Amino acid sequence: MDARYDRAAGVRTIAVALGAERARRFGWVLWLLYLVGLIGASVLGYGLPRSLGPWMAVLGVLFVGQYARVLRTADNPTGCWRQIVRLCALWHLMVLGVAISYVLS
Repeated sequence: MDARYDRAAGVRTIAVALGAERARRFGWVLWLLYLVGLIGASVLGYGLPRSLGPWMAVLGVLFVGQYARVLRTADNPTGCWRQIVRLCALWHLMVLGVAISYVLS
């Protein structure tokens, strides 16, 4: 988070308005709601095939773990970028799984 730099530059961001720690918690809540919504939609077959439920559940746990690693390395730019690349790789794996499951269903 760049809350210190944003505040010093006079830029109003979520991190500046809420504070760094509350902005992190807000990010966690959004991530968890997003993942629960995706898993729920796939389990119910609403907009996503039901075959994605287990896939989404497994990758959801991996996403939460990887997001936690990104936040823990936020003060180390090199480590943070490394974790963001891993998070993007997980995202692409999930998109590939969605595409394959959709084609096969």
